[in-house]
Amino acid sequence: MVWPDVLVRLIAPGFSGQQFRLTVNLTRVVLPVVIFTGLTGFLTAIYRVYLRFVIPAVVSLISPLAVVASIVLFSSRLGIFSIAYGILAGAFVSFLVIGFFFFLRHPLYRWEIDLKHPAIRSIFFLMAPLIGADLIGKGSGVIFRIFASFLPEGSITAFALAYRVFSIPVLVFSGAVASAIFPLLSRQHAEAQSEDFKDTLLLGMRMMCILLVPIAVGFVMLKEPLIRVLFERGLFDTTATALTAQALLYLSFGLLAYGINPLLSQSCYAMKKNWFLFRYELIGLCLAVPLNLVLIRRMGLAGLALGTAIIRIVLVGYLFCASTAS
Repeated sequence: MVWPDVLVRLIAPGFSGQQFRLTVNLTRVVLPVVIFTGLTGFLTAIYRVYLRFVIPAVVSLISPLAVVASIVLFSSRLGIFSIAYGILAGAFVSFLVIGFFFFLRHPLYRWEIDLKHPAIRSIFFLMAPLIGADLIGKGSGVIFRIFASFLPEGSITAFALAYRVFSIPVLVFSGAVASAIFPLLSRQHAEAQSEDFKDTLLLGMRMMCILLVPIAVGFVMLKEPLIRVLFERGLFDTTATALTAQALLYLSFGLLAYGINPLLSQSCYAMKKNWFLFRYELIGLCLAVPLNLVLIRRMGLAGLALGTAIIRIVLVGYLFCASTAS
């Protein structure tokens, strides 16, 4: 395929030579992830309609665990491709698991779309700002990769590994709490129980504080031993450990914000304030360029991680104001 070459040149213009060819090959490996992730997300949404959250919560852990397992087991033989194959395996296994349990419970589920149903128009109306938000979010990701491509070799891998470790508690706790609270928030909003809605939202945020603040402190205090135990073997030496631990340190400043973010997003869905999510991504895009430009130039990889944390903190503040506004 030729177009991965073009894609890599667009999102990582600073890459050249062996680094460019390696990125193209990695892109080819992970391309099917888009399909499996989309199907998994679709089935997860149906599960939530039936107010069943256990299987989606378990499935959300498969991908990060698959990446970590792939690195531990195959990094000595596959090198950086162990990460790519871990991502691919995680997405594929996630789809298989949720698909198996879904069709086990609903073997006669009919796949039919009635375009005349009155809810279809409402769905498209609610989808429009989310599609725009997703496109802007992808644009922010492209900006991130453009800046990251000018960092020293190994920096992007270090950031990716740190982010994987950092995201595990978010996926374990935040995703589960947000999914479980969403139906209650939707009902309270539909019944105009504004005070109960705010109380439920604040309860979820307090739960995130209790769960994630100690983990963030643990990441800061134990960053190097943690990364050493997880990854330091083969070509992953002490220099790589120090680089990855540095990224984890600055990412940890935004752990609570990352944890609260899904809860606040779900509250916007419950209130059908999807345009707030569009503005949320737009603010993030506007912040990404100046922050990355200043912080990466001054701090390198640490600036990239710190900028990521700062942007998320600002955006969560915006979403909190939107969610609690009357």
